[in-house]
Amino acid sequence: SAYSGGAGHGDVALEGTNYDVRTTVVDVHGQAQMRGFDVRGLYARATINDARALNQVLGLNGTDGVAEAMHGGYVQVGYNVLSQVSAGGGLGLTPYVRYEQVDTQATMPEGFARSAATSNTFATIGVEVKPIPNIVVKVDYGWVRNDARVGVNQFNVGLGYAF
Repeated sequence: SAYSGGAGHGDVALEGTNYDVRTTVVDVHGQAQMRGFDVRGLYARATINDARALNQVLGLNGTDGVAEAMHGGYVQVGYNVLSQVSAGGGLGLTPYVRYEQVDTQATMPEGFARSAATSNTFATIGVEVKPIPNIVVKVDYGWVRNDARVGVNQFNVGLGYAF
């Protein structure tokens, strides 16, 4: 999928010049399920034109600035241990592992520096339970690493409903 559009809304102006702040987001994602295995992946990249002007209008400097480019992605592999015994595929119990990398300051505008805390790597283990096909409960634990050594590991619980 892709999106591109002006995000300035006429509010980003410097020295008599109005900046459009064109934002473009492109992502590629996929999922394959076969014989209980579930493999998913995603890669996304976003670019922001006029990021330098945007940062100046917002009063940001140093490592606090908005990036010109950011990107990230993940790969997840799981196996539904009930896939061979659940009639009609209704009930599911899927342990999974996921590896993610996200860099929200991949390319910074001239005059701005990258923060060592904005390029994160996540390693996650978890389990999802589907009591019926349209409901999922997920529980996982993720280890977060970055060059600043300020990543905070996290325990997550989620509930989803597909309609």
